[in-house]
Amino acid sequence: MKHIRKAICDVWQQRFIDLDTARASDLQPISIPICRCASTKLRRRTIANGSLTFAEQCLRCGNAVGNCIKRDTINAPDELEEWDDSLSKDWDQRRDTIRRDARRVQATAQEQGQREWRELYDRYRASSEWKAKRNKVIAREAGQCQGCLDNRISQVHHVTYDRVGCELLIDLVGLCADCHTRVHGREVA
Repeated sequence: MKHIRKAICDVWQQRFIDLDTARASDLQPISIPICRCASTKLRRRTIANGSLTFAEQCLRCGNAVGNCIKRDTINAPDELEEWDDSLSKDWDQRRDTIRRDARRVQATAQEQGQREWRELYDRYRASSEWKAKRNKVIAREAGQCQGCLDNRISQVHHVTYDRVGCELLIDLVGLCADCHTRVHGREVA
């Protein structure tokens, strides 16, 4: 009988582990493009005080590359193209869009993972294994809520979800509905 119980326990725990592993693979870090500033063009730039500066501008991200260049070292400085501020605005907008889209994908994956976890958890709580553990906890606590010691146990609460599906009885506590709500900070079924 002990071997059968352990096998059942292992099956439930493996299901939760598999689900957590699948969820973790869905939540990859966001990969934001980095500009290496490989393509540049020498341009003139009017700064706040109205004076001109000269620098290489990256044609992808719009950033200045390197230090400013002295005017007297440039042939025909007045014929250079004006600095293009739209390059950096476009680059920032592209990066923000990628970041926003990646966060949306992650949030969707996380919500899906939570739904799947909840479905598995609900199936587990409907199992005969869970019902046997629940009854043992209620018997151990003589049916009395361990939160207030006033009411009868109506729910068995997981103190930790680390071993869900294969929890020890010390991982569980019997509570009345009011105390269970207080523990979670919200109403629970």
